[in-house]
Amino acid sequence: LDSLENKNLYVQIDPKDGKSSDRVSVKVPFALLKAGLNIAGLIPQDAQDKINNSMSEQGMNFNLNDLAPENIREIMAALEELTVDIDSDDSTVKVYCR
Repeated sequence: LDSLENKNLYVQIDPKDGKSSDRVSVKVPFALLKAGLNIAGLIPQDAQDKINNSMSEQGMNFNLNDLAPENIREIMAALEELTVDIDSDDSTVKVYCR
């Protein structure tokens, strides 16, 4: 997990051409997550809903509000291997670690 200390969590939502979805791009250093930053507070609620719903549609139980200091070590370990790309009719959602 020490290899993640200098990495970031990225959450991106890019609307498809002609769609009115908001563009969202969030980059959060893992050090801030570890310190207790609530990432959900950085992302507009409608974008959170889109991310959570898109993940759920892909069979992944994921909620941005679950990113809490008490479970951050497990989340960091999982994100080291995780890249999520979800393509819907109106947008592309990406969640990854680098």
